[in-house]
Amino acid sequence: MPISLENASAIAAQQISAMSEQGSHLVVLTDATEEYEEGWVFYYQAASYLDSQDAIDALAGNAPLFVARSDGAFFVLSYHRLLTESLAAYRVCGDPNAIQLPEIRVKTWCEGARAVDAIRLLRQYTGIGLARAKEIVDNCFDDLNPTLTVSSVSTAQELVLALKSTGFCAEVVYGMSPKYSRKEEMLQEKRNCTACGRSRDANETFCPYCTSRPSPQRLRQRSATSRVDTHLETRWGGGSENPTVDELRAALVELSVVDEEHPDTWLVDENGWCVVVSAGGDVVLSNDNGDVNIHRTGVSTKMALELWLLLQRGAIDEIQRILSADPLVTKDTLIGRLKAHYTQKLTSWQVVFMLVGTVVYLYVRINF
Repeated sequence: MPISLENASAIAAQQISAMSEQGSHLVVLTDATEEYEEGWVFYYQAASYLDSQDAIDALAGNAPLFVARSDGAFFVLSYHRLLTESLAAYRVCGDPNAIQLPEIRVKTWCEGARAVDAIRLLRQYTGIGLARAKEIVDNCFDDLNPTLTVSSVSTAQELVLALKSTGFCAEVVYGMSPKYSRKEEMLQEKRNCTACGRSRDANETFCPYCTSRPSPQRLRQRSATSRVDTHLETRWGGGSENPTVDELRAALVELSVVDEEHPDTWLVDENGWCVVVSAGGDVVLSNDNGDVNIHRTGVSTKMALELWLLLQRGAIDEIQRILSADPLVTKDTLIGRLKAHYTQKLTSWQVVFMLVGTVVYLYVRINF
């Protein structure tokens, strides 16, 4: 049942009063309250600061409260993203703190929708087969709202925009953190701040009372052959720390899919050395100082994997030696170059002489 501003204000005041019991007295900033179609956003501050106007008394990290118009549910909003993003998440799934997932939902289609173009886009962005892509489009025509998992959130956002140009309406799916399966569990889960000892919702990355950051996560343990920490950035976003050989190989295999907007993937170590591998076999070695930039073409997937493994072992000199060495010209490569050379010669000169000879021959036959 929808509630009024008066009801929402009472809910916000009750929640802020409960927060005051754990620290300094807090006061709702009534003049700063914002109203939206989805509900109201309430801001608050320490009463001592409002009296003294001394910055030392101000409450830092006081994330705003959101009270939903539809049912009076309240949420402590994340201040690590725009308010418009939180409201968009609430409209989709009823939780303003939900995150976008690497998944899209094809909702509707409009008159003149181009099914063939949509099928092509689905295959291009996800690598699925023709039958699966056609099934998704057919399900959309039947109002079944099909969903499809993609490689990353950024890819999902791009695919939604691309499908819109073909007459199909899709949206990025929102969901909870994988640690939580239900919204109620996430709201009820609590943890204590290691800095100030106060209790807060587990979905809060920062303590709303002292803004203490959580303890940094430990890096994944290196493999037995690695000597430095590395980070893998895959072609379509995301990656892993100290990736395994299988993860490195999978990132290289992704380059076999045609995608001009995402042409490369790279591995960077803790010292700023980076090996970038592009589709087509282009490899670049560079560092943060900018004094090294070695480029080589025609590198096989097997050799690119070996270069990444050398980077994990800290063997920068060996990588430089391999990339700087003269390329080995194989028989097939030599034949290809000869064919290209003579084809070009034939096109530019011999064709001209052949045409002139033909004209002269016809002239002589006709006149003599």
